Amino acid sequence: RGMALHRKGPPKAGALLGQVVDAWGGIADPMTQVLVGRARVAQALHTRKLMDVQRKVEAEISDDPMVAVMLARALEAAGQRASAERWYQQAVDVGPENAVAQHALGLFWFEPSGDFAGARRVWRAYLDLQPNGDRARRARARMGRR
Repeated sequence: RGMALHRKGPPKAGALLGQVVDAWGGIADPMTQVLVGRARVAQALHTRKLMDVQRKVEAEISDDPMVAVMLARALEAAGQRASAERWYQQAVDVGPENAVAQHALGLFWFEPSGDFAGARRVWRAYLDLQPNGDRARRARARMGRR
């Protein structure tokens, strides 16, 4: 619920995500720790300045490139395209097998002011990882438009 609220942006998300971190932070299961890392970053995106969140992502990215995607999306929304591009690229570099990171970088480059050749290249890598589904169909359609 906290991550869903985070995506919608209401102020309740920060407090709820804090509860998740407190309750699940001590669970040693690796997948739980990945989710706790995402919750930490999402909470920080609601309660801290983007510059401070970048330090938190640097601490979490080795376990989960999605935290870099989360930060990149926030930077992009704030109009900080150069920083957003760096974090999208870092997500792909850390997790080349992460289909969502590949797709997110492709979407970033697909923008009119972006690098369409780069978008096509990264979407090909994405489609190798995840060739089926709605996101894959949209990526193929976008690749065929230009």
